[in-house]
Amino acid sequence: MSIKKTSAFTIAMAFVGTITGAGFASGQELMQFFGDFGLMGIAGAVVSAILFAVYAYVVMKLAKAKDSDNYAELMVPIKNEAIKKVLMTLADVATLTFYFCVLVVMGAGAGSVLNETFDIPVMAGAAIILFVTGAVVFFGIEGVQKGFNISVPVLVVGVIAIAIIVVVSPVVANSTGNIVENIVENANPDATGITWLKKAVEFVFYNTFACFGIIAAIGRYAKDNKVLIKGAIGGAVATSGLALIIVIAMVTNYSAIKEASMPMITLAQMVSTTAGYLYVILMILAIFSTNIGLMFSIVKRVENFNFYNKKYNFIFIAVMCVVALFGSKIGFTQLIGIIYPFYGYISLICFIGFAINYYITFYKKN
Repeated sequence: MSIKKTSAFTIAMAFVGTITGAGFASGQELMQFFGDFGLMGIAGAVVSAILFAVYAYVVMKLAKAKDSDNYAELMVPIKNEAIKKVLMTLADVATLTFYFCVLVVMGAGAGSVLNETFDIPVMAGAAIILFVTGAVVFFGIEGVQKGFNISVPVLVVGVIAIAIIVVVSPVVANSTGNIVENIVENANPDATGITWLKKAVEFVFYNTFACFGIIAAIGRYAKDNKVLIKGAIGGAVATSGLALIIVIAMVTNYSAIKEASMPMITLAQMVSTTAGYLYVILMILAIFSTNIGLMFSIVKRVENFNFYNKKYNFIFIAVMCVVALFGSKIGFTQLIGIIYPFYGYISLICFIGFAINYYITFYKKN
């Protein structure tokens, strides 16, 4: 099958789209990782951009060099077949479990947001997001590329526009209007030392676990190394820049959102009813783009199993959507709450595997 070469723009959009899920776009995790550290949170965002770029480049260059989108193989730098098989199995169990659980939670989140905002039944809202995602993934790498290229620019531009409006015209009456003063004033007094750096590193590995499957698959079809570099840098800068503008919007209006479950929706609603509705739509786009990356990663990995035939993709995707839909109703959210915190550390272990394999592939002399 002839596949269109991946552009740097598509790589960047895939990277941004997979990471900016509900927690990111809503502002919840961004306040925790950056907002609480005042001006040092800005430094943290810069550090995260560098690490994002390095992570993405290493994974994509490996995928292209080995002409493989099998992330399990790319992260296991062991030649002994018996040991490699065990480690790849462990990698598959960890990643596929995580990907599916997040897929379930994203579906549940979309259903909840659509219900609260537009009074759409929760299950109907979850079904819409899951099955539209499935339809995009069914068309393979080109369908996914188009999905990211359309949805992510709208998401990024929309979020930045609303965040800038909030920053320029603070919704909190007692806001000083001075961005630096607000950031300093609202910094967590307990956030001292190099905690900001630790949090920046955690943020990267906390988020990249969900996206190495999709960037490996997309990076494999890049035209050359320059495309990989541009895509990795573009995605990293866009992701961290988006995080930074959201954090500034929240910190300059801290008193209004310090207890909000979805801070950015709260701020958008305070700007105007229309802005509130628009931000909810942007949240759905964020969930949709993340789901594309997760579902496509699952499908591409399963395609590598010896017992699987690609002609069953339609059935597999449909079954996955149905199971995820019902999973969102029976409490998988609690499960993800238990396992999610561990995946930042597992992501670090995976990156070490990628890095060792990268060294062996490109630098170790035979």
